[in-house]
Amino acid sequence: MNAIESVPGITEIIGKNIWYHGSPARLTSIRSGSTITGNKTLAMAFSHKPVKVLIEVTENEETGIKTVVLKQDGSRRGYLYRVIVDDPEVDTREDPESVMFPGDEVLTTRELRVELLEEIALRSEYIFDINC
Repeated sequence: MNAIESVPGITEIIGKNIWYHGSPARLTSIRSGSTITGNKTLAMAFSHKPVKVLIEVTENEETGIKTVVLKQDGSRRGYLYRVIVDDPEVDTREDPESVMFPGDEVLTTRELRVELLEEIALRSEYIFDINC
């Protein structure tokens, strides 16, 4: 079992109301087949176009809080976007090649508009907590 298998779905816990996309390119839209996520930190890590992403999860047994550490090997600055999803049932589909939990990353089914939220400085590590 890898570390991510012990987390019951990052996006499921955080919520799916807002969708994000990370990219090293300046965009106004993303193509059909692009990967999006409800997890802002995950999108930030992937904005650097890493080849490898290592996910480590530790749990504080007293509080039940899980700490997720994403380590990535990308070498480019990135941009974080909010994806304008009108209808998730129509605009997204599960990624059959995903190693994440269902819903943590999905594919777009058509071109979708994006709003630039911020430029992301290059970092090799991202950390966030999940209160299960």
